[in-house]
Parts: sequence; C-alpha cells; structure tokens
Amino acid sequence: MRKILIILGIIIAVIAISISAVAYQYYFSGGLLPVEVPRVVDIRLSWGEVAYDTTKINVKLVIYNPNPIRVKVRIEDPELYVNDIRFAWTEQTIEVDLPKESKGEVSFVLVIDNSKLQEVWVSHIQQDEVSTLRLEAKLTALRLPISKEMTITTNILEQIEERLKERIEEGS
Repeated sequence: MRKILIILGIIIAVIAISISAVAYQYYFSGGLLPVEVPRVVDIRLSWGEVAYDTTKINVKLVIYNPNPIRVKVRIEDPELYVNDIRFAWTEQTIEVDLPKESKGEVSFVLVIDNSKLQEVWVSHIQQDEVSTLRLEAKLTALRLPISKEMTITTNILEQIEERLKERIEEGS
C-alpha cells in the first residue's frame, strides 16, 4: 500500500510540474498562445465640470485587443501629461472586458489641478503653441504600462496680434 501511495504521489508531482511548465510557457514566454498587449487606438477628450480648484476632463479610450481570446483589463492610475507636466489624474480603477480581436471602449474622468494651468500655458507658448499630450496608465491584467501620445497645435498669439492691429488701426 505504501508503494502505491509513493507512486501516486510521484504521478501527482509530475502532473503538477507539467501544468506549471505549460502555464509558465503560456503566460510568460508566449509559447503556446502568445498574448499581445492590448493597445489604445483612440482617445477622445471633452471638458467636464469646472470649479475654482479643479476642472474635470471626460476621457473615452478605444482599446484594441489583438488576441484570439477575451481579455479582462484593469486600468489603474491614469494620468495626463502636457509637455511632461503632470496635469490631470484620477484615483479611479477602471475595468473593461475586451472581446477577442476587437475594440472596446472605456470612459473615466480625469481631474485637473487648476494651479497647474499657468505652468502648462507657459510651456505651450514657449514651444510655439505646440504641446504634446500623453496619457499614461497601468494595465494590471497584464501588469504592463500603456501610453498614448498626441500633439495639439494652436494659433492663439497670432489671433491676439491681429485683433490688436485692428484696434490700433481703428483708433488712428
């Protein structure tokens, strides 16, 4: 009876080691079924509630899951940077279930610390009215960071100069 228990224990250990090896290969080396990181393919921003100390930005992300399996993703610590200045953030945790090989949308609200507005505005003007917006977050289902960047360009100073010239010409 003791030999049977020893043999049974060895069989169970071999099965457990085999399952562990397959799981390791699946999750970490991409061997059996490579898992790709879902990626942000579109960001839509719109203004939300404005208060004295804070301004809210409504964010809608479109995330593409390139994998042949459904992936549940948790997004933590989203932050918005403007010209490398941490401008807006949230403490929300957002979960999204992404169907296989398709896009999913997730929405959340970022909060701007209005005391950062002057620093961001100066940075924008110093870079000839061109700013880089970068949204960063952590995808915790895969334990990988994501980042999506876009550039905005304005022409505010030229418009101000034109209006000043018009007023000067009207006054002469």
